[in-house]
Amino acid sequence: MAPDCPGRSRRPVGVPVRLPDVRRVTHAFGNVATSVSLLLLVATLADWARSHTAGAGALRLDWAGGRYAVQSTGGRMTWYAPPRDPGGAAGADARALVAGLADERIDWRFDLNGPTAGFAGRGARRLIDLGPTARPALLVALDDPRRWVSAHVLLSATNTPGTLYSPDVDDFTVVGAERGPDFDGLHFADGPDDVALADAADRAILAERWHRALAAETVHVPHAALAGALALLPAARLAVGLRHRRTRQRRRVAGRCPKCGYDCRATPRRCPECGSAAVGSAAGARGESR
Repeated sequence: MAPDCPGRSRRPVGVPVRLPDVRRVTHAFGNVATSVSLLLLVATLADWARSHTAGAGALRLDWAGGRYAVQSTGGRMTWYAPPRDPGGAAGADARALVAGLADERIDWRFDLNGPTAGFAGRGARRLIDLGPTARPALLVALDDPRRWVSAHVLLSATNTPGTLYSPDVDDFTVVGAERGPDFDGLHFADGPDDVALADAADRAILAERWHRALAAETVHVPHAALAGALALLPAARLAVGLRHRRTRQRRRVAGRCPKCGYDCRATPRRCPECGSAAVGSAAGARGESR
Protein backbone atom coordinates (compact mmCIF):
# COMPACT_ATOMS: atom_id res chain seq x y z
CA MET A 1 0.00 0.00 0.00
CA ALA A 2 1.30 3.45 -0.89
CA PRO A 3 2.21 5.61 2.11
CA ASP A 4 -0.09 8.47 3.05
CA CYS A 5 0.85 11.84 1.66
CA PRO A 6 1.12 14.49 4.37
CA GLY A 7 -1.34 17.34 4.11
CA ARG A 8 -3.86 15.38 2.00
CA SER A 9 -7.13 13.98 3.31
CA ARG A 10 -7.96 10.37 2.54
CA ARG A 11 -11.31 9.35 1.12
CA PRO A 12 -12.73 6.23 2.77
CA VAL A 13 -12.60 3.17 0.58
CA GLY A 14 -15.93 2.37 -1.04
CA VAL A 15 -17.37 5.90 -0.83
CA PRO A 16 -18.26 7.03 -4.37
CA VAL A 17 -17.07 10.38 -5.67
CA ARG A 18 -20.03 12.71 -6.10
CA LEU A 19 -19.89 14.52 -9.41
CA PRO A 20 -21.90 17.63 -10.19
CA ASP A 21 -25.41 16.96 -11.43
CA VAL A 22 -25.09 17.42 -15.18
CA ARG A 23 -28.79 18.12 -15.55
CA ARG A 24 -28.70 20.88 -12.97
CA VAL A 25 -25.67 22.50 -14.55
CA THR A 26 -27.25 22.29 -18.00
CA HIS A 27 -30.53 23.68 -16.69
CA ALA A 28 -28.78 26.58 -14.97
CA PHE A 29 -26.77 27.37 -18.10
CA GLY A 30 -29.96 27.26 -20.16
CA ASN A 31 -31.67 29.67 -17.78
CA VAL A 32 -28.81 32.15 -18.04
CA ALA A 33 -28.67 31.88 -21.84
CA THR A 34 -32.44 32.32 -22.08
CA SER A 35 -32.37 35.39 -19.84
CA VAL A 36 -29.62 36.98 -21.93
CA SER A 37 -31.53 36.19 -25.14
CA LEU A 38 -34.68 37.78 -23.74
CA LEU A 39 -32.83 40.94 -22.71
CA LEU A 40 -31.21 41.23 -26.14
CA LEU A 41 -34.56 40.55 -27.80
CA VAL A 42 -36.25 43.35 -25.86
CA ALA A 43 -33.38 45.72 -26.69
CA THR A 44 -33.55 44.76 -30.38
CA LEU A 45 -37.30 45.33 -30.55
CA ALA A 46 -36.97 48.69 -28.83
CA ASP A 47 -34.19 49.74 -31.20
CA TRP A 48 -36.21 48.47 -34.17
CA ALA A 49 -39.11 50.72 -33.17
CA ARG A 50 -36.75 53.63 -32.56
CA SER A 51 -35.11 53.26 -35.98
CA HIS A 52 -38.49 53.78 -37.68
CA THR A 53 -39.40 56.82 -35.58
CA ALA A 54 -39.54 60.02 -37.58
CA GLY A 55 -36.49 62.16 -36.92
CA ALA A 56 -34.55 59.41 -35.14
CA GLY A 57 -30.90 59.49 -36.06
CA ALA A 58 -28.52 56.59 -36.42
CA LEU A 59 -27.47 54.86 -33.21
CA ARG A 60 -23.79 53.91 -33.39
CA LEU A 61 -21.53 52.09 -30.95
CA ASP A 62 -17.76 52.21 -31.55
CA TRP A 63 -14.93 50.34 -29.92
CA ALA A 64 -11.20 49.78 -30.45
CA GLY A 65 -10.63 53.44 -31.23
CA GLY A 66 -13.31 53.61 -33.91
CA ARG A 67 -11.93 50.66 -35.84
CA TYR A 68 -15.06 48.58 -35.28
CA ALA A 69 -18.63 49.76 -34.88
CA VAL A 70 -22.24 48.68 -35.09
CA GLN A 71 -24.86 51.13 -36.31
CA SER A 72 -28.62 50.89 -36.20
CA THR A 73 -30.75 52.85 -38.64
CA GLY A 74 -33.66 52.28 -41.01
CA GLY A 75 -34.71 48.91 -39.59
CA ARG A 76 -31.34 47.21 -39.88
CA MET A 77 -28.02 46.90 -38.05
CA THR A 78 -24.72 47.36 -39.85
CA TRP A 79 -21.32 46.17 -38.65
CA TYR A 80 -18.21 48.16 -39.60
CA ALA A 81 -14.59 47.07 -39.70
CA PRO A 82 -11.32 48.51 -41.09
CA PRO A 83 -11.15 48.41 -44.89
CA ARG A 84 -9.47 45.32 -46.23
CA ASP A 85 -6.11 45.44 -47.88
CA PRO A 86 -6.83 45.12 -51.63
CA GLY A 87 -3.85 42.85 -52.18
CA GLY A 88 -2.29 42.38 -55.55
CA ALA A 89 0.34 44.64 -57.08
CA ALA A 90 -1.46 47.87 -56.13
CA GLY A 91 -1.78 46.82 -52.48
CA ALA A 92 1.85 45.78 -52.30
CA ASP A 93 2.89 49.08 -53.91
CA ALA A 94 0.86 51.05 -51.34
CA ARG A 95 2.35 49.15 -48.40
CA ALA A 96 5.88 49.68 -49.67
CA LEU A 97 5.33 53.42 -50.21
CA VAL A 98 3.76 53.89 -46.78
CA ALA A 99 6.64 52.00 -45.16
CA GLY A 100 8.99 54.59 -46.66
CA LEU A 101 7.22 57.58 -45.10
CA ALA A 102 8.88 59.50 -42.26
CA ASP A 103 7.47 62.54 -40.51
CA GLU A 104 10.93 63.96 -39.92
CA ARG A 105 11.37 64.38 -43.68
CA ILE A 106 8.26 66.55 -44.12
CA ASP A 107 9.00 70.11 -45.31
CA TRP A 108 6.41 72.28 -43.52
CA ARG A 109 5.26 75.55 -45.04
CA PHE A 110 2.94 78.04 -43.35
CA ASP A 111 0.85 80.80 -44.91
CA LEU A 112 -2.54 82.45 -44.43
CA ASN A 113 -4.32 79.38 -45.82
CA GLY A 114 -2.86 77.12 -43.15
CA PRO A 115 0.03 74.68 -43.01
CA THR A 116 1.04 72.54 -45.96
CA ALA A 117 3.31 69.53 -45.96
CA GLY A 118 5.93 68.98 -48.61
CA PHE A 119 6.98 65.43 -49.51
CA ALA A 120 10.14 64.82 -51.51
CA GLY A 121 10.15 62.13 -54.16
CA ARG A 122 7.25 60.57 -56.01
CA GLY A 123 5.98 58.36 -53.18
CA ALA A 124 3.39 60.80 -51.82
CA ARG A 125 2.04 61.62 -55.28
CA ARG A 126 1.81 57.91 -56.07
CA LEU A 127 -0.13 57.26 -52.83
CA ILE A 128 -2.52 60.09 -53.66
CA ASP A 129 -3.06 58.66 -57.13
CA LEU A 130 -3.78 55.21 -55.64
CA GLY A 131 -6.66 56.76 -53.70
CA PRO A 132 -8.78 54.22 -51.75
CA THR A 133 -6.23 51.49 -52.47
CA ALA A 134 -3.74 53.25 -50.19
CA ARG A 135 -6.15 53.85 -47.30
CA PRO A 136 -5.70 50.50 -45.46
CA ALA A 137 -1.92 50.96 -45.30
CA LEU A 138 -2.24 54.62 -44.28
CA LEU A 139 -4.71 53.73 -41.52
CA VAL A 140 -2.17 51.28 -40.10
CA ALA A 141 0.52 53.99 -40.26
CA LEU A 142 -1.61 56.22 -38.01
CA ASP A 143 -0.53 54.04 -35.08
CA ASP A 144 3.16 54.59 -35.82
CA PRO A 145 4.59 57.63 -33.94
CA ARG A 146 7.12 58.10 -36.75
CA ARG A 147 4.61 58.19 -39.62
CA TRP A 148 1.23 59.29 -38.24
CA VAL A 149 1.51 62.90 -39.47
CA SER A 150 2.33 61.76 -42.99
CA ALA A 151 -0.54 59.28 -42.85
CA HIS A 152 -3.00 61.95 -41.71
CA VAL A 153 -1.99 64.42 -44.40
CA LEU A 154 -2.07 61.84 -47.19
CA LEU A 155 -5.40 60.42 -46.00
CA SER A 156 -6.79 63.93 -46.27
CA ALA A 157 -5.57 64.05 -49.86
CA THR A 158 -6.76 60.57 -50.84
CA ASN A 159 -10.17 61.16 -49.26
CA THR A 160 -10.75 64.15 -51.57
CA PRO A 161 -8.59 63.39 -54.60
CA GLY A 162 -7.53 66.25 -56.80
CA THR A 163 -8.29 69.06 -54.35
CA LEU A 164 -5.68 68.99 -51.60
CA TYR A 165 -2.36 68.62 -53.37
CA SER A 166 -0.40 70.49 -56.01
CA PRO A 167 2.97 69.26 -57.26
CA ASP A 168 5.42 72.16 -57.48
CA VAL A 169 7.98 70.19 -59.44
CA ASP A 170 8.20 66.64 -60.69
CA ASP A 171 9.81 65.28 -57.52
CA PHE A 172 7.95 67.28 -54.86
CA THR A 173 4.34 67.12 -53.61
CA VAL A 174 2.69 69.71 -51.39
CA VAL A 175 -0.40 68.61 -49.45
CA GLY A 176 -2.71 70.68 -47.24
CA ALA A 177 -2.58 69.65 -43.58
CA GLU A 178 -6.13 70.83 -42.87
CA ARG A 179 -9.29 69.40 -44.38
CA GLY A 180 -12.18 71.15 -42.70
CA PRO A 181 -14.45 70.84 -39.67
CA ASP A 182 -14.51 67.02 -39.71
CA PHE A 183 -10.72 66.72 -39.74
CA ASP A 184 -9.50 69.97 -38.23
CA GLY A 185 -5.91 69.45 -39.18
CA LEU A 186 -2.95 69.48 -36.86
CA HIS A 187 -1.89 71.55 -33.88
CA PHE A 188 1.73 72.65 -33.83
CA ALA A 189 4.16 73.32 -31.04
CA ASP A 190 7.53 75.08 -31.10
CA GLY A 191 10.41 72.66 -31.36
CA PRO A 192 14.17 73.16 -31.18
CA ASP A 193 15.56 76.02 -33.32
CA ASP A 194 12.02 77.46 -33.71
CA VAL A 195 10.92 74.53 -35.83
CA ALA A 196 7.18 73.84 -35.77
CA LEU A 197 6.38 70.27 -34.72
CA ALA A 198 3.05 68.49 -34.93
CA ASP A 199 1.54 67.96 -31.48
CA ALA A 200 1.71 64.26 -30.59
CA ALA A 201 -1.52 64.62 -28.57
CA ASP A 202 -3.42 64.81 -31.88
CA ARG A 203 -2.41 61.30 -32.92
CA ALA A 204 -5.05 59.34 -30.98
CA ILE A 205 -7.80 61.86 -31.80
CA LEU A 206 -7.13 61.94 -35.53
CA ALA A 207 -6.61 58.18 -35.70
CA GLU A 208 -10.05 57.58 -34.17
CA ARG A 209 -11.67 60.09 -36.53
CA TRP A 210 -10.10 58.50 -39.59
CA HIS A 211 -11.01 54.98 -38.52
CA ARG A 212 -14.62 56.06 -37.90
CA ALA A 213 -14.82 57.82 -41.26
CA LEU A 214 -13.24 55.07 -43.36
CA ALA A 215 -14.58 51.95 -41.63
CA ALA A 216 -16.10 49.66 -44.23
CA GLU A 217 -19.55 48.13 -44.01
CA THR A 218 -19.16 44.38 -43.56
CA VAL A 219 -22.51 42.86 -42.51
CA HIS A 220 -26.10 44.07 -42.74
CA VAL A 221 -28.69 42.37 -40.53
CA PRO A 222 -32.37 43.44 -40.51
CA HIS A 223 -33.85 43.91 -37.07
CA ALA A 224 -36.54 41.36 -37.93
CA ALA A 225 -33.98 38.64 -38.64
CA LEU A 226 -32.00 39.45 -35.48
CA ALA A 227 -35.16 39.46 -33.34
CA GLY A 228 -36.23 36.12 -34.82
CA ALA A 229 -32.85 34.56 -34.07
CA LEU A 230 -32.88 35.85 -30.50
CA ALA A 231 -36.41 34.52 -29.95
CA LEU A 232 -35.51 30.94 -30.94
CA LEU A 233 -33.97 29.88 -27.63
CA PRO A 234 -36.69 31.37 -25.36
CA ALA A 235 -39.40 29.90 -27.59
CA ALA A 236 -37.77 26.47 -27.56
CA ARG A 237 -37.33 26.55 -23.77
CA LEU A 238 -40.96 27.60 -23.35
CA ALA A 239 -42.21 24.79 -25.59
CA VAL A 240 -40.12 22.20 -23.75
CA GLY A 241 -41.28 23.55 -20.38
CA LEU A 242 -44.95 23.37 -21.35
CA ARG A 243 -44.49 19.83 -22.66
CA HIS A 244 -42.82 18.71 -19.40
CA ARG A 245 -45.58 20.36 -17.38
CA ARG A 246 -48.33 18.52 -19.27
CA THR A 247 -46.39 15.27 -18.86
CA ARG A 248 -46.12 15.79 -15.10
CA GLN A 249 -49.82 16.58 -14.82
CA ARG A 250 -50.79 13.42 -16.71
CA ARG A 251 -48.51 11.34 -14.49
CA ARG A 252 -49.99 12.79 -11.32
CA VAL A 253 -53.53 12.06 -12.48
CA ALA A 254 -52.50 8.49 -13.32
CA GLY A 255 -50.83 8.04 -9.91
CA ARG A 256 -47.32 7.97 -11.30
CA CYS A 257 -44.21 9.85 -10.25
CA PRO A 258 -44.18 13.14 -12.15
CA LYS A 259 -40.39 13.02 -12.37
CA CYS A 260 -39.61 9.48 -13.53
CA GLY A 261 -43.08 8.04 -14.33
CA TYR A 262 -42.90 5.13 -11.82
CA ASP A 263 -46.23 3.74 -10.60
CA CYS A 264 -46.63 5.25 -7.15
CA ARG A 265 -50.25 4.36 -6.37
CA ALA A 266 -49.09 2.09 -3.53
CA THR A 267 -46.62 4.69 -2.16
CA PRO A 268 -48.04 8.11 -3.01
CA ARG A 269 -45.93 9.98 -0.44
CA ARG A 270 -42.53 9.21 -2.00
CA CYS A 271 -41.41 7.53 -5.22
CA PRO A 272 -39.47 4.33 -4.45
CA GLU A 273 -37.66 4.61 -7.79
CA CYS A 274 -36.17 8.13 -7.72
CA GLY A 275 -37.00 9.29 -4.19
CA SER A 276 -39.08 12.28 -5.21
CA ALA A 277 -41.44 13.48 -2.48
CA ALA A 278 -45.19 14.32 -2.76
CA VAL A 279 -45.95 12.15 -5.77
CA GLY A 280 -48.98 10.21 -6.89
CA SER A 281 -52.62 11.06 -7.56
CA ALA A 282 -54.67 13.50 -5.54
CA ALA A 283 -56.76 10.64 -4.22
CA GLY A 284 -53.69 8.74 -3.04
CA ALA A 285 -52.30 11.87 -1.42
CA ARG A 286 -55.55 12.41 0.51
CA GLY A 287 -55.43 8.80 1.66
CA GLU A 288 -51.94 9.23 2.98
CA SER A 289 -52.85 12.43 4.78
CA ARG A 290 -55.57 10.64 6.72
